Amino acid sequence: MRSGLPSTARGLIHDHITRAVRPDDWLAFEELSEGQTYADLPEHLRRYRSDIFTDKYKRLAWNELSRTITAHLAKDGYWYIHPEQHRTLSIREAARLQTFPDRVRFAGAPSHRYRQIGNAVPPMMGESLGRSIISALKDRPGERRLEVGIRAELLQWHSKNSRSFPWRGADLDPWHVLMAEMCLHRTRADQVAPVFKALLEIAPTPHAMVSGSGRALEAMKSLGLRWRAENIIKVAEALVQELDGHVPDTDLELRMLPGVGDYVSQAVLCFGFGRRATLIDTNTSRIVGRLMGREGTRRWQLRLDLYGLAGEDGPDAAFNYGLLDLGALVCRPTKPKCDVCPLQAKCATGSGGHTVTAVEVSEEVMCKG
Repeated sequence: MRSGLPSTARGLIHDHITRAVRPDDWLAFEELSEGQTYADLPEHLRRYRSDIFTDKYKRLAWNELSRTITAHLAKDGYWYIHPEQHRTLSIREAARLQTFPDRVRFAGAPSHRYRQIGNAVPPMMGESLGRSIISALKDRPGERRLEVGIRAELLQWHSKNSRSFPWRGADLDPWHVLMAEMCLHRTRADQVAPVFKALLEIAPTPHAMVSGSGRALEAMKSLGLRWRAENIIKVAEALVQELDGHVPDTDLELRMLPGVGDYVSQAVLCFGFGRRATLIDTNTSRIVGRLMGREGTRRWQLRLDLYGLAGEDGPDAAFNYGLLDLGALVCRPTKPKCDVCPLQAKCATGSGGHTVTAVEVSEEVMCKG
């Protein structure tokens, strides 16, 4: 705890200050032995109901673990009574329990300093977690790992097998991408293609979508799900009213639009603004699960896996289009074509040429663009 102090501070202990103790608290503290709590006090020294506040007071013990330091310490220190002295912990004692070395100082009034300590991740715990992460990232004997991404193989395959859709044009702006991605929700891409072409004529901008909403709703009628078509109108209205018709270029602002979730937001950032973004849906989740040989992966892990598979260039439009087409044409929900998959050699599920037999999603799952 004392390492790293400058020579001018080696004879000092900063922040070793504590609160004054009320006379009635002093009497209560005197009665408590190491490890005892509020429930151990005699009745006449209890200021609170002992059936509810059984541990309102807690005298720490030298040979036991300390109670977890929390931000509540800023309000009172009754949970942290010194093992011997009739007082609560000083700022420096709380910091040491939270594993802050003495060279770390805290700013503000005492209550502010207590709160900073209580809200902090203990440095030694952070170090331990960091070392565990480093250890987990290192190769282990016999462990299957994807040493390199799949980008090269995927893009080579995609150069000859890409699907062509009107919303993949290089001249489309973010509004066109946003409109297309909202249309594609729970609908087959081939159904959306003629509708999207009509929308490009009717509503090339959010302003045009608002003024031509009747024609736009009629054009989207064939897709079904009227609520979705109405939602696209609402998005256009929000863009016109709040952003002068401009599509925002941040994930948070995009997700604040009516009906825009993670997938659509990331797709607009990637295909509309040229950003690196991970697209997580049933198709990409299925591909990652099969490649890595695991099911039911959490969303944050899927995002990390996609970044890893994309390689140094990251999940750009070329990578994401390739992944989406692979899921539609090869790595299908049922009867995947493992024998022609460009990633078969790196796939934990399809390596060796055997066919995946587990049905992972229902017939309702549709391919996105």
